[in-house]
Amino acid sequence: MKSELKITAHESRVLLAIVQHISSKTKKVQKQIALYRNYCDQVDVLPHKAKLHCILNVVADLMEQGWGFDFDQQKEKWFAFFDENSSGGKSSEEVKNEMRAKLMVGVKESFKKESFQAFVEKMHKTSRHQLSITNLIDCPKELMRALTDLDQTKEDFTRDVIDPYLQEVDDSRDEFTNLKLGDVWRYFRSTWSLEYKTNPGRSQPYLIRNKARPYHPVIGITMLASPVLNLKPRDKELCLVYDEFIEWLISKKIGITELVRMMKEDLTDGLKRLDYKDLISAKDFRSPSSELINDIASKIEASTGKRAKFIQAGEDAAAENYLFEVKKLKRLRSLMQRKKEIKALERDIKKYDLTLERCYQNQKFQAIVNSYLASKRTEAMSLDVMDLSVCGAVSPYNGLIGGKLVALLMASQEVYDAFNKKYAVSTSEISKRVAGRNIRRRSNLKCITTTSLYGTHSSQYNRLKVNLKRKTIEYKKLKEKSMGYGTFQFSKHTQNLVTSFFESSGMAKSINYKFGEGTSPRLRRLMQAFRVIGFKGTEIFEHRQPRIVYFLDLHKSSADLIFLNKEKKIKLPSSNEISKAWRQRWLEKRINNPKIVKKMKSSSKEDYLLTKKIKEIINE
Repeated sequence: MKSELKITAHESRVLLAIVQHISSKTKKVQKQIALYRNYCDQVDVLPHKAKLHCILNVVADLMEQGWGFDFDQQKEKWFAFFDENSSGGKSSEEVKNEMRAKLMVGVKESFKKESFQAFVEKMHKTSRHQLSITNLIDCPKELMRALTDLDQTKEDFTRDVIDPYLQEVDDSRDEFTNLKLGDVWRYFRSTWSLEYKTNPGRSQPYLIRNKARPYHPVIGITMLASPVLNLKPRDKELCLVYDEFIEWLISKKIGITELVRMMKEDLTDGLKRLDYKDLISAKDFRSPSSELINDIASKIEASTGKRAKFIQAGEDAAAENYLFEVKKLKRLRSLMQRKKEIKALERDIKKYDLTLERCYQNQKFQAIVNSYLASKRTEAMSLDVMDLSVCGAVSPYNGLIGGKLVALLMASQEVYDAFNKKYAVSTSEISKRVAGRNIRRRSNLKCITTTSLYGTHSSQYNRLKVNLKRKTIEYKKLKEKSMGYGTFQFSKHTQNLVTSFFESSGMAKSINYKFGEGTSPRLRRLMQAFRVIGFKGTEIFEHRQPRIVYFLDLHKSSADLIFLNKEKKIKLPSSNEISKAWRQRWLEKRINNPKIVKKMKSSSKEDYLLTKKIKEIINE
């Protein structure tokens, strides 16, 4: 995989001279990386300094991720490339350690910020109005002593020491310390070796607390968040990919005529959510033609151009109006194209007596079905599917496999009911603007997906399955891995440099953070900024860290609910049932492990404090 760096001939010559100079000084990659980061601060490259400073910092970041850089003398072009075999021969632990080191870059940068240090200091203060966060961190020695002193002849004997409950994080305060629950959640999230970044959309964070211990210390934290729109392994599991969908149709004995009915129903539903009457005549609506669809495409292009001019002029209100006009036109074009194709398919079914089996490999048929699947995917992701974006135990409960407990509790009746209550009727300002009226759609949590942090198996989710009276809870390991895509491979320093150069170039006005622009304006802005300094394409945003995908189906078959529109209330195990199963299967074995007992009794609460971590990072 190669990514071209498009820069001027003069910039290329200067860069080549710098690369050759650094290579002559040292062959050690880590020393080269440091030289790349600092070189433009030391060498005067005149008008090219700012841009080359950005490029060299990007080069350094990518080199840390296993990328290399080549200058093709014949083509006189620079290429960045990723060595697909860079992890070959390494053990899973070595891969994990390398990944941890990469992830810690962002964590260390955040820890050095004065604002974060002030937050930690505030959380540790004790006053008339609050107690320190340390009261919510259990002492490992005391916890293990209490567990090992129990009468193990009693059924579920560990409940006297560990009795978990879920606490949804909202604007309220902790009853024991008077700390804001959101701050408590943030504090414990900051103890992990992964920088936390907020994402737009729905979110439902939880604290898992232990009511059997003083102050109800925190066992772990979780967060349900809006899912990524395209995650192939998950989409295959939900039959939202063509081949899997056809297999599902066959398994349900659904023929082509019934399929057409399903697609027409989805089309009608889509048209109900679009204010199209001022955009198209009744005649064209009944029988959409290729000319109509081309005409809509021309209107999209014209409105996009007008919007860009208003953005450049700083006229936000006018730009926003055209934004939603473009959205409406794009939706209309898609729906009219689908309507035209479905009408043609209906005619062919009657004329040629078509069956699903006969159409399966037909490209036109595949295109029609894929358009339908894209619509169902968007609907499912916006209403019924959530990502488990944060999930894990905190010290000292992580030493007792508390992470498995935290993950299992996401399949509890309490979480299911809380989600469906919170999003009982889903409203969207974007949908309202596109439809010209209020659009209310009912959510029903169907499934939860998550990924391993590393490309190897996750001890937290691996073989995570419990059989209970009402349901079997299982985090199913999917066959395919997800390929990483994002910006974590670039340091904050590099991102700030590139963004500053982008803003100084005068092109930054083409990207803004206005409502309705998209789910990740930060990512779009960074991608555009990287293009300005010469990195074309999206290859460098593929961080090449494959991750295992785990799938938690709360229903017997979420795919059936998605396509057959069968909404049903389900009865899931309570958090108490799940906690009991966890204690008996994992915790009881853990406290009888001499190594674990010794480790816990030799640890102290102070080992886990953020104040200690900050000092260690500053003193590195």
